[in-house]
Amino acid sequence: MTGLSGLSCEAVMRKMGFSPTWIKVIMNCLSSVTYSVLINGIPQKPFKPSHGIRQGDPLSPYLFIIGAKALSRLIQDAETEELSKGIPMGHSKMSISHLFYADDCLLFCKANHYE
Repeated sequence: MTGLSGLSCEAVMRKMGFSPTWIKVIMNCLSSVTYSVLINGIPQKPFKPSHGIRQGDPLSPYLFIIGAKALSRLIQDAETEELSKGIPMGHSKMSISHLFYADDCLLFCKANHYE
């Protein structure tokens, strides 16, 4: 699952091993959304949003988890390639680079002071 930067939701699911049938169902849910507005009580022509999903969409938490998993993997890959380093925990070799909880993301890394 390396090299996820710049990939679409569809490509991320493919990299994560989702079945093509399931990917098609999810992408159909994301691409079939249309909106219509009322102006002076008259419905206007429906239009498709350019990105995002409806507020409160039941699919939203699952897509968030997929995105968080992809971000976590990118952070792990950066550590493996020694592009980033987490904060050491105690006297062991274990370090922590990131934590996800609900819709929060905490990143831990060493900051360099440049003058």
